[in-house]
Amino acid sequence: MDQILTGKTVLIVEDELLTAMELERMVEEAGGRTIGPTGLLSEALRLVDGDIDVAVLDARLDNDTTAPVVEKLRARGIPFLLATGYDTTTLPEGLRNAPLLGKPYSDDAFYAAVRKYLI
Repeated sequence: MDQILTGKTVLIVEDELLTAMELERMVEEAGGRTIGPTGLLSEALRLVDGDIDVAVLDARLDNDTTAPVVEKLRARGIPFLLATGYDTTTLPEGLRNAPLLGKPYSDDAFYAAVRKYLI
Protein backbone atom coordinates (compact mmCIF):
# COMPACT_ATOMS: atom_id res chain seq x y z
CA MET A 1 0.00 0.00 0.00
CA ASP A 2 1.35 3.38 -0.91
CA GLN A 3 1.32 6.12 1.68
CA ILE A 4 -1.62 8.08 0.24
CA LEU A 5 -2.53 9.63 3.59
CA THR A 6 0.96 10.61 4.71
CA GLY A 7 0.80 13.85 6.65
CA LYS A 8 -3.00 13.73 6.91
CA THR A 9 -4.99 13.65 10.13
CA VAL A 10 -8.19 11.66 9.64
CA LEU A 11 -11.25 12.01 11.86
CA ILE A 12 -13.08 8.68 12.19
CA VAL A 13 -16.72 8.73 13.29
CA GLU A 14 -18.03 5.18 13.50
CA ASP A 15 -20.19 3.52 16.14
CA GLU A 16 -19.38 -0.09 15.29
CA LEU A 17 -16.18 -1.01 17.12
CA LEU A 18 -14.79 -3.55 14.62
CA THR A 19 -15.42 -1.24 11.67
CA ALA A 20 -13.75 1.64 13.53
CA MET A 21 -10.72 -0.54 14.28
CA GLU A 22 -10.48 -1.57 10.62
CA LEU A 23 -10.67 2.07 9.52
CA GLU A 24 -7.90 2.99 11.95
CA ARG A 25 -5.75 0.20 10.55
CA MET A 26 -6.33 1.24 6.95
CA VAL A 27 -5.63 4.91 7.67
CA GLU A 28 -2.42 4.06 9.52
CA GLU A 29 -1.27 1.65 6.78
CA ALA A 30 -1.77 4.50 4.31
CA GLY A 31 0.46 6.77 6.42
CA GLY A 32 -2.27 8.80 8.11
CA ARG A 33 -2.88 9.67 11.74
CA THR A 34 -6.33 9.13 13.26
CA ILE A 35 -8.45 11.26 15.54
CA GLY A 36 -11.16 9.27 17.27
CA PRO A 37 -12.74 7.02 16.49
CA THR A 38 -15.92 8.05 18.15
CA GLY A 39 -19.43 6.71 17.86
CA LEU A 40 -21.02 9.60 19.74
CA LEU A 41 -22.46 12.57 17.87
CA SER A 42 -21.57 14.98 20.70
CA GLU A 43 -17.93 13.86 20.64
CA ALA A 44 -17.80 14.00 16.82
CA LEU A 45 -19.09 17.58 16.91
CA ARG A 46 -16.29 18.48 19.31
CA LEU A 47 -13.57 16.66 17.36
CA VAL A 48 -14.58 18.16 14.00
CA ASP A 49 -13.50 21.57 15.30
CA GLY A 50 -9.95 20.30 15.84
CA ASP A 51 -6.92 20.01 13.60
CA ILE A 52 -8.08 17.50 10.96
CA ASP A 53 -7.45 17.22 7.24
CA VAL A 54 -10.12 14.72 6.17
CA ALA A 55 -12.88 12.63 7.74
CA VAL A 56 -14.60 9.27 7.36
CA LEU A 57 -18.07 9.21 8.88
CA ASP A 58 -20.68 6.58 9.44
CA ALA A 59 -23.96 8.04 8.15
CA ARG A 60 -25.87 6.92 11.24
CA LEU A 61 -24.86 6.77 14.89
CA ASP A 62 -27.49 4.86 16.85
CA ASN A 63 -30.57 7.09 16.51
CA ASP A 64 -28.68 10.11 15.13
CA THR A 65 -27.27 10.95 11.73
CA THR A 66 -23.94 12.64 11.21
CA ALA A 67 -25.57 15.48 9.25
CA PRO A 68 -24.46 18.12 11.81
CA VAL A 69 -20.86 16.91 11.49
CA VAL A 70 -21.11 17.03 7.69
CA GLU A 71 -22.36 20.63 7.91
CA LYS A 72 -19.31 21.61 9.96
CA LEU A 73 -16.95 19.78 7.60
CA ARG A 74 -18.47 21.51 4.58
CA ALA A 75 -18.28 24.90 6.29
CA ARG A 76 -14.56 24.33 6.96
CA GLY A 77 -13.92 22.96 3.47
CA ILE A 78 -12.70 19.62 4.82
CA PRO A 79 -13.18 16.64 2.48
CA PHE A 80 -14.96 13.60 3.84
CA LEU A 81 -16.35 10.19 3.00
CA LEU A 82 -19.72 9.06 4.25
CA ALA A 83 -19.80 5.33 4.92
CA THR A 84 -23.19 3.67 4.87
CA GLY A 85 -24.92 0.42 4.20
CA TYR A 86 -28.21 2.23 3.66
CA ASP A 87 -29.74 3.24 0.36
CA THR A 88 -29.00 6.92 -0.20
CA THR A 89 -32.72 7.72 -0.49
CA THR A 90 -33.12 6.85 3.20
CA LEU A 91 -30.50 9.41 4.24
CA PRO A 92 -31.39 12.97 5.24
CA GLU A 93 -31.48 15.41 2.31
CA GLY A 94 -28.15 17.01 3.23
CA LEU A 95 -26.32 13.68 3.08
CA ARG A 96 -27.69 12.26 -0.17
CA ASN A 97 -25.12 13.93 -2.42
CA ALA A 98 -22.13 13.31 -0.13
CA PRO A 99 -19.20 11.20 -1.36
CA LEU A 100 -20.22 7.67 -0.37
CA LEU A 101 -18.36 4.55 0.59
CA GLY A 102 -20.81 1.64 0.65
CA LYS A 103 -20.68 -0.80 3.55
CA PRO A 104 -19.38 -3.39 3.79
CA TYR A 105 -16.22 -2.28 2.04
CA SER A 106 -12.83 -3.81 1.36
CA ASP A 107 -9.42 -2.24 1.82
CA ASP A 108 -9.25 -1.70 -1.94
CA ALA A 109 -12.62 0.07 -2.01
CA PHE A 110 -11.58 2.30 0.89
CA TYR A 111 -8.28 3.27 -0.74
CA ALA A 112 -10.00 3.91 -4.09
CA ALA A 113 -12.49 6.23 -2.36
CA VAL A 114 -9.66 8.01 -0.53
CA ARG A 115 -7.89 8.62 -3.82
CA LYS A 116 -11.08 9.84 -5.47
CA TYR A 117 -12.48 12.08 -2.73
CA LEU A 118 -9.90 12.86 -0.05
CA ILE A 119 -6.55 13.56 -1.71
